Amino acid sequence: MLRSVKATIGVDGKVHIRESIYLSHACRAIVTIIDEPDTPETAILNEAALILMQFS
Repeated sequence: MLRSVKATIGVDGKVHIRESIYLSHACRAIVTIIDEPDTPETAILNEAALILMQFS
């Protein structure tokens, strides 16, 4: 089963998962690095709403 969780990676390379997770056994993981500033999701949604208002 695939599951996604939010995490940050420090400059030292350590991965910090932002929420508690439970695993019944050790699992492999794939890490995707998003090289963008950490923008709150509400700001992204508000920006999309403003764009839509311009076209209505």
